[in-house]
Amino acid sequence: MVIGLLLPRLAELQQGPIKAAAQFTLTRPEPIVAWGINAPSFSVYRNAVTPTHKPLAGELVLTRRDKLSELPPHNIVFTQGGVLLVKIGGRND
Repeated sequence: MVIGLLLPRLAELQQGPIKAAAQFTLTRPEPIVAWGINAPSFSVYRNAVTPTHKPLAGELVLTRRDKLSELPPHNIVFTQGGVLLVKIGGRND
């Protein structure tokens, strides 16, 4: 019984931020890429392949908090549980 209650909660803690980030992107027009994060479920939740490459100006980037220093100038548009979406070189609208 403990496993039945504990495992779903642990899965939600791990996948919750990724799922929320994916849902956030559904209304965004920018191209979306991943940088410095291995989260294949992000593509599943978005129902679209998420390329991984060095981010370019105007792109929305899925990354981890500890990878922000590796990115060019950006604005944070979403953050939850160490998972971030940032817009490279642009406003956060």
